[in-house]
Amino acid sequence: MATDARNVFLDQIKSTIDYCVRVGSAESIELSKRKNIQDRLKILKNGVRRGGEHLSDNEIVMILASITELGETLDQVEANDEDDTLNKGYRPPKQEPRKGSPAFVITAGQLQFLTKYGISASKIAETFHVSESTIRRRLRSFNIKLREGKYDSISDEELCEKVKDTIGTNRKIGPNSILQRLKYNGITVQRRRVRQACNSVDPFGCATRWGIYIHGAIDGFSRVVTFLYASTNNKSATVLSLFKQAVSEYGVPSRIRVDKGVENEDVCKFMEEYRGRDRGSAIKGKSCHNVRIERYWVEVWNNVVSEYYDLFTYLEYRGVLDITDEDDIKILQFVFLPRLNYSLEQNRFQNNNHGLSTENHRSPNALFVTGILNNMNSDCIALRDLISEPNASAVNENEPEQIRDETHE
Repeated sequence: MATDARNVFLDQIKSTIDYCVRVGSAESIELSKRKNIQDRLKILKNGVRRGGEHLSDNEIVMILASITELGETLDQVEANDEDDTLNKGYRPPKQEPRKGSPAFVITAGQLQFLTKYGISASKIAETFHVSESTIRRRLRSFNIKLREGKYDSISDEELCEKVKDTIGTNRKIGPNSILQRLKYNGITVQRRRVRQACNSVDPFGCATRWGIYIHGAIDGFSRVVTFLYASTNNKSATVLSLFKQAVSEYGVPSRIRVDKGVENEDVCKFMEEYRGRDRGSAIKGKSCHNVRIERYWVEVWNNVVSEYYDLFTYLEYRGVLDITDEDDIKILQFVFLPRLNYSLEQNRFQNNNHGLSTENHRSPNALFVTGILNNMNSDCIALRDLISEPNASAVNENEPEQIRDETHE
């Protein structure tokens, strides 16, 4: 029995060493596999030390020495591979100095070429295999600015017009594509400004064209869409009215996150007056930070708005609809706005009741309810207000009750 155990132990050692040699000697090996080999060799060393009852002292010493030698050989192979990788890239030559260490020869033309393509100082340093401070010193010495003068001075109104012209009738073009097309036409602006211009023009490409604006809000935790409604204006009073209708059902959130559009001003004022200032009651920022609502706009476009967009565009193409005629626009709104809102309400119901694969197929409504029940004894002010007596949490002048964080536009 002892001989069988010894043979099995030796076979395991041999098998592990053969694997490490085979994988480690490959021409190219991933970092994860190198780490796996190192871990295997480390475990093997510990196993040999603990397997003294199967091996003699001399055998243990010999095997440990072989494992150590193999590990050092593989480490040397890895170091050589790293040197080869570094040697593949460009390295600036060095010039002989009058005193001190040789300086790298990095020309103004090289830096101007790289900065023209928006490459940062850290990436330039990585490309030249020098420190970032070296690159920044050279940029200063050549008076090359990474940011100054990089963007064109263009007003928001002019940018919106340029964005409109760029979009044209292409309903699927996004902010990043618009940004590059503007660059092609000699206009370089920040991506955030292009996103804001797109939102001003219309998140769906049809608001300013046909006078239809869609506003919505979504709960950041449960993904419940608290309101989704199309109207004929983009006024802050309209958004506040929709917000109050939503909080009458779901409660006033602890905080909201909105973009910097003027249509959200009244809602922000309401939250700061109701929840207090200097606590983040209304967080204003870039639209891309409102991940929940931005993702939901994609669903709204695909499932609802694109159908109306195609129809309205077709009516224009056939000459039935003239967008310069105020009467045509009013008739269009009168006929289709109720239908659009019915479709939006259907989509809201669908979103709030469909099972989420990442939440064990619980719906947003289920997450909303269980979230309240699971945290009803917490210190969250919104939850305390929601589950308190109605008289204790009433909002002035028919302004409703409260609950969780919410993001909207």
